Amino acid sequence: VLRVLKPWRLVRLLKIMRLNSKKIMNLLYNSMLIKPDTVRLTNLAFGVIMCIHLGSCFFWMIKYHTHDAVELGDFMLEYNIKEPENCQLDDKICRCTNVWSIFLTCFYFVATVLTTVGFGDINATNDAE
Repeated sequence: VLRVLKPWRLVRLLKIMRLNSKKIMNLLYNSMLIKPDTVRLTNLAFGVIMCIHLGSCFFWMIKYHTHDAVELGDFMLEYNIKEPENCQLDDKICRCTNVWSIFLTCFYFVATVLTTVGFGDINATNDAE
């Protein structure tokens, strides 16, 4: 009998949480004087940044898996992503490579693709990209 009631308890708990979250959000709006438009704009900005982040990670994954080591090295040289002199080589790139530089380059590419009409400094080099 208790097993049958457990899902019902979960539904009741979710309803309570939903009601309390509305009360909490209203309390925050009133106490901190945050306008709902500000919250909507913040949610939109966060969503756009997350889409660009996921797109840039996906772009690098595709570039890494569809190019050989020479092409990746050329890409990294072209965009001034330097590899340290003394490091162990992975399959294609050095393990010590500055991942932040790679991410920023990919982030810039995806942000440019999503927010502008055209671009000319970074472009796709094969059909998979």
